[in-house]
Amino acid sequence: MSTERESLEKQRTDLHESLGLIDERIAHYVSPTDVPLQLLRDQKSLKQQLAAIEQRLQATPAAAAHVPPATTTTQTITNTATSHGAQGVFNAPVTFNIGSPAPEPPAPAPPASPAPARPDVGASLAELLAEAEAERARHEAQYRQTLQEAEGYIQQGGRTGPLARLGAARLDQLEQRLRAGLVAILNDPEQLLPTPQRVRAGFLLGRLGDPRYPVTPAQWQAELARRNEHFGQPAGYFCYVRGETYTIGTVAGDAPDNQKPAHRVTVQPFWIARSTITNQQWQAWVQQGGKPSYLTDASDVNGPNQPVVRVTWYMGRDFCAWLTQQLAAHLPPDYIIRLPTEAEWEIAAAYDAAMHRRHYPWGDRWADDYAATAENRESKGTRWAAPVGCFACGAAACGALDMAGNVWEWSASPYTDNYAQPASHTAPNDANSFTLRGSSFSENSTHALCGARGWSFPDYIDDYNNDDGVRVVCALRLGG
Repeated sequence: MSTERESLEKQRTDLHESLGLIDERIAHYVSPTDVPLQLLRDQKSLKQQLAAIEQRLQATPAAAAHVPPATTTTQTITNTATSHGAQGVFNAPVTFNIGSPAPEPPAPAPPASPAPARPDVGASLAELLAEAEAERARHEAQYRQTLQEAEGYIQQGGRTGPLARLGAARLDQLEQRLRAGLVAILNDPEQLLPTPQRVRAGFLLGRLGDPRYPVTPAQWQAELARRNEHFGQPAGYFCYVRGETYTIGTVAGDAPDNQKPAHRVTVQPFWIARSTITNQQWQAWVQQGGKPSYLTDASDVNGPNQPVVRVTWYMGRDFCAWLTQQLAAHLPPDYIIRLPTEAEWEIAAAYDAAMHRRHYPWGDRWADDYAATAENRESKGTRWAAPVGCFACGAAACGALDMAGNVWEWSASPYTDNYAQPASHTAPNDANSFTLRGSSFSENSTHALCGARGWSFPDYIDDYNNDDGVRVVCALRLGG
């Protein structure tokens, strides 16, 4: 029994150490909203394992304390003494105990009791599952309460409604709390609320001021400074992708011809934006002379944190050039802000930390609740593009969100039917057509595969392309 307890105690120590390391890493993030989802999952898993170990330790008796036998040194001294009243002198041995006194004779042992029963693993597991379910229910209730409060605040007119009499300071505190709660709903690694409620949380967050992406030059500069080189653990808006040689394209017989052939391509390290460019981010460029979206009068797609849509390839290129100019002093040498090449986009979407290629950004099986696509779009609340980042479970391994569905994303690469042509990995300033990646809310899941390719003309605009958007990378300047 003592061996079992020692093993459990060692496991507990190891778990505490691992949890401490996770907590330290989480503490490095400036905002809770920036903590990578995988890090939160690891923290939760370690806490659950620790709780299970603690339960087993409580059910496992400690070994009886070991009492070492008394150490006694016996020394015999011959004492010469004069016996008063006795005739003559006598020699008598006298014995002294040097050290601990001799122990008392042991008491008779009590009758042996039956060995304690081993902990009921089934019961412990049931209790643990009940605890986990209670925790889940508590979080879900908190999320619903936040959603209800945010909805009520907006319906009451926010700062211009009856609450205005409370003063700006108190409303600042209220809005900060509501924003944090809405971000927690969207970042939840289990997506506890169903899709329509998460999408609603996204729209409410847009009304209150979405803190998850940079808008001003100062905010962009801060996000550049927060970049790290830890794959899958972005410290903020930019997600790191390693410079390696990867296989892109496919050899699957049933795949469209334009996804073939599979081929190897080497990329340099780069950082991809966690989300597509929003209307609010785009508007910052418009205010400095940039070109507005062709859908500025369509309320269904113009929420501040919805992706900007109906923008041409040329507009996306020019937005990146403006942003590079704004951030020139803060970019690494030879790096710019630009559109990703097809290779860069596909690598960021498909590859995990173990260099395994996934069919979808989150794994190899389609999950309807992980992306905004045409499947059940009405019931999911994604009839149009959803606010960015409403599908935390659909994140790519690098940390980028919405790389399947929501809006197509322009790439820097000209479109070619043969995917292995070098042109797909360079970026000339002009071509007849350019590739789009990632699918959209109006396309089915077939187009949401990491290898799926779309295309359009660089200046094409009509009444139907309301799902073409932009995602940027911080990467080396391209030749070509």
